[in-house]
Amino acid sequence: MTRWIHGTKRDRPALRAELRNDPNRFITFHDFVQAMAVRAIRIGSDIQEGKPFSVQKIRDVVRIAHQEHNIEFPFARRHQVFLFEDDIVLLLPEDDVFIQITGKYKRHYLLNAVVEQYAEDLSYDQSTGYADRYTAYHYKGRTVELDPAIRFGEPLVYREGKSCGVSVEELVNARYTEGSSEAAAAVHDLEPEEVEIALRYYDWIETP
Repeated sequence: MTRWIHGTKRDRPALRAELRNDPNRFITFHDFVQAMAVRAIRIGSDIQEGKPFSVQKIRDVVRIAHQEHNIEFPFARRHQVFLFEDDIVLLLPEDDVFIQITGKYKRHYLLNAVVEQYAEDLSYDQSTGYADRYTAYHYKGRTVELDPAIRFGEPLVYREGKSCGVSVEELVNARYTEGSSEAAAAVHDLEPEEVEIALRYYDWIETP
């Protein structure tokens, strides 16, 4: 992810970092969302075509969106970027039209139906159009969500749309300290399912 956002000494970044030229190479929430979208596109194209989507195509999307259409962070905006066959299509909101950004018909306008590639688990700020929360995991009516406005985007457990006030990391540590999900839940005045979703989320993100 850091390579995609900030690049390396040998390779240019695939995306425009929100904190450009940052010596600490921090990754913001919008950077994180864009990287997830790129990963989904590359995985989807790999399944369909037997080869991953070119990083150079990603660079083209970012450059053309920025230079020619004044669109920053296109992969972090709702209903902005679409995968059409094996190329990227960009929605121009002011005209409500689609334009192809990569491939043989680059910069051509499209009338064809397109399919949005990645947005199901994101919510968006209505005033800016940018992603503002990511629902990373679901389990028995509970969710793990990342909100950059709450504890710097640390994964938190939610129940019925409300935060339990305890992070995934705290619940996982409590589970191993207390010896059981029931005991860990009692420490934080929660239900065992809140501990279980934290454990399952950790297992999920560690699975290749």
